[in-house]
Amino acid sequence: MEPRAFCYRNAGRTNRMLELVRMRINLADDADAYAAGIRAYLDAGGPLTAQGAIRDPVGTQSLR
Repeated sequence: MEPRAFCYRNAGRTNRMLELVRMRINLADDADAYAAGIRAYLDAGGPLTAQGAIRDPVGTQSLR
């Protein structure tokens, strides 16, 4: 958990980090299921967060 120590300064980040640790300990972490859930959310029209939105200016090529 040391590489993620920066997360502990924020309650929301800390809770998300601890949830990931709990899932790993319980062998309930499945990257494919997580990705499928995100894809289903986006396919259903769920909005991207500001962090996940593409910020390239209109008319320029994107690396995405």
